[in-house]
Amino acid sequence: MLLSQLNNQETKKILVDLLFKKGYCLCIPDTKLIKSRFEQVSPTWLQKLFLSKNAFGLSVIPMFMLIFVKNKHLTADQSKHLLELLQVLMSQAEIDTIDQIFFDTKVKRVAWAYYILDELLKFTLDDFVMSDKYSSRIMTMAECIAFFFDKASVVAITKLTLNTENTGFNVIHKLMYVIAYENLHPNQVTYLSNISKKIIDKTTNFELQTLIFQTQPNGYSFIWCVLGTWLQLVFECENSNQFKVGHYTQLINFLFEKIDCENLPSILLENETKGYIIILRYLFFKRFELGTFHYDLTESFTFFKQWCKKIFSILNIQQIEFILDNLPL
Repeated sequence: MLLSQLNNQETKKILVDLLFKKGYCLCIPDTKLIKSRFEQVSPTWLQKLFLSKNAFGLSVIPMFMLIFVKNKHLTADQSKHLLELLQVLMSQAEIDTIDQIFFDTKVKRVAWAYYILDELLKFTLDDFVMSDKYSSRIMTMAECIAFFFDKASVVAITKLTLNTENTGFNVIHKLMYVIAYENLHPNQVTYLSNISKKIIDKTTNFELQTLIFQTQPNGYSFIWCVLGTWLQLVFECENSNQFKVGHYTQLINFLFEKIDCENLPSILLENETKGYIIILRYLFFKRFELGTFHYDLTESFTFFKQWCKKIFSILNIQQIEFILDNLPL
């Protein structure tokens, strides 16, 4: 029994030594060794280890995630090794532990989830194409963040989405803005879209609708603005833009799936009843001559028609008459 306790204490010491070097460490410990040692200690002790802080006030998971941000010289192999280590760490962490890390405010006094996602959003196309080594680091960082969001609870993601404590940017707004308007590599569009889907999927329907119908500075709701942005993207001439349109379309579909259809007609009555402009855009799109060379637009119109059907589906006679009376000459 005494020997077993000594072995257990030795294992704990080895884990602490491996995961908490002196101060901030850029060394990546052996993943297989860490995993084998985890099997020899209790889950309760592990959770305490994950929440323990080093001299810089960082717990284990944020410390190693921060290497993606700070160490710009990671090779592709080092990035892969770091991702594997973090996946092992997060796989062993319980949801409550991940949630505590999620909103830890030690880094720049901003909740950790906001900080790490904001760092990912700062990467430009130039950053991505700088070198294969650099793009590999960014890709593995994105995969790590996506896994981190997978592990967080619905409560934590919903809180992140609504930004109730004003501890960072509005996540879905920011992600969709960056996808739509920034000059991005296709891989960047892909990983940002995947993270956006995870956030939308794990935000409760009621709370997400609060965000979706939130009035923007221009007087229209977020969902109305998203549809307007989508139309802009569709009618831009560059063929390369269609890849971005495809991902943006999927995100709008994700949002529409979360909305109670009874709330959708309110879009038409927004901003002093000028929301009906969406009808004019629909009619313009329908009258647009779509030929053989407009296959992408034809496909896009199918989606737009589907969304408009949902918006128009439960309008009553009085609402229709009101909208028709207010249509411009």
